Parts: sequence; structure tokens; C-alpha cells
Amino acid sequence: MKIVTYKILNGTLNLFKLPNGKIVHIPTEALPQLKESLIPDIACYIQVKQNNGQFKAETALARISDLQEYSIEDAVSFFEAPKDFFDLEEL
Repeated sequence: MKIVTYKILNGTLNLFKLPNGKIVHIPTEALPQLKESLIPDIACYIQVKQNNGQFKAETALARISDLQEYSIEDAVSFFEAPKDFFDLEEL
């Protein structure tokens, strides 16, 4: 599985998509759990675009089996950021 990473001022967002279309960030320190975890869920942060154009993160649990690859093109559109802020990396 590949991860879209978004380089922001204070770190990196590791982005995945859920079947319902929501975009989630999995913290870097939790990424190994995607391969090794015996539990079905993982803590994540749903990325929510507010009416004022700002983003907020809502804490949630997501099924590991529901995580889908996200594309750089979709990330550029959603976050309205230059393409060079994003990378595609192997999990």
C-alpha cells in the first residue's frame, strides 16, 4: 500500500482515504501497526475542511481494512496546496 505524505510546517500528514470518502491522517509512529496489528482498528484524525477554508482534525477510530490509497491529485485538490508539498511513499 502506498501513502500520500503532505509536508506541512510542523510535520507530515500520512494520508489515506476511507470508503465513505473521508480523508484521514495516521500518525507516523502508528504506521507500523497497519502491517503488524492484531486489532482491527487504528486511531486516526479525520481531515475536515471548514467553511472558512481552514482545516481541523477530528479524532476517530478507523478499520485498518477500510484504509485505501489516496492520490496526490486528490490531495492537491482537497488541501489546495502545491503538488510539490506531497509525496507518494510505500508503507
